[in-house]
Amino acid sequence: MLIAEEVVLFDRLTDPGEIAVADADLAQIRLVIPTIHWPPGSGKFTINPKRQGNGVVPIKQAFALDLKARGWTMEIPLFGRRGGFDAGKALASAWSTLVEWETGNISSSHRSLNRLTVALMRGLAQQAVLCLPDGDLYRYLTDRTGNWRELSLYREVYGRVDVPGRLAVIVVSYDATDPLVPLIRKGTDGRALR
Repeated sequence: MLIAEEVVLFDRLTDPGEIAVADADLAQIRLVIPTIHWPPGSGKFTINPKRQGNGVVPIKQAFALDLKARGWTMEIPLFGRRGGFDAGKALASAWSTLVEWETGNISSSHRSLNRLTVALMRGLAQQAVLCLPDGDLYRYLTDRTGNWRELSLYREVYGRVDVPGRLAVIVVSYDATDPLVPLIRKGTDGRALR
């Protein structure tokens, strides 16, 4: 899988130690994303270019497994039933980085960014990262999956929020397309089967 773009919505980290830890966490995320392959074991991420034909949950699961192998914690329920986070890197008293990998619709992407911002606002983390597809990958995924093309309109809003820490977006895409590779399995909730 490719990293198509990285966008820092705001960065108010000033302590050199915090910056070093946040940068190291981002480096791990950057290392993990290219290891997401489809089909598994193929060495790259090739998607079947069927419009709205591929699921998103297996992509997130591959990302989570590799982060977990690097010492990250999965499924962090910081806000209880109102919302948790897909992954986090622990510090003694907080999280150095919280990550969300978008698998829902564009409204879910807004909620993810808002949850990440609230975690920074409350001092629960130093850095927050949202990973989601670019417009090219989006068209081959489940109908209405959150994507940077739509979400980027609101980047100015987050840039003006007076919150400590760093909020970043990593935009991902495919390495290649091939109509002969298997479709990525879809989920069974919400609009996933459309």
